[in-house]
Amino acid sequence: MGLFEKKRCMNFYKYVENCELDNKSTWKTIDVENQNMSDVYKHYKLESNTIDFLGHAVALHTTDDYLN
Repeated sequence: MGLFEKKRCMNFYKYVENCELDNKSTWKTIDVENQNMSDVYKHYKLESNTIDFLGHAVALHTTDDYLN
């Protein structure tokens, strides 16, 4: 993971940390009820290797079905 990708990934982690599902004001511009994860990853401009790492190693998804 390159330096710029680390920055984008860190911004994504900060968003996830501060996002409260019960408080829509913490969602910022992302509608977590209606947008799929591929749109969220596009919003943070994450690379495919980072998306694979987040989805499979961190969130423990066995397939890419969670993206849709």
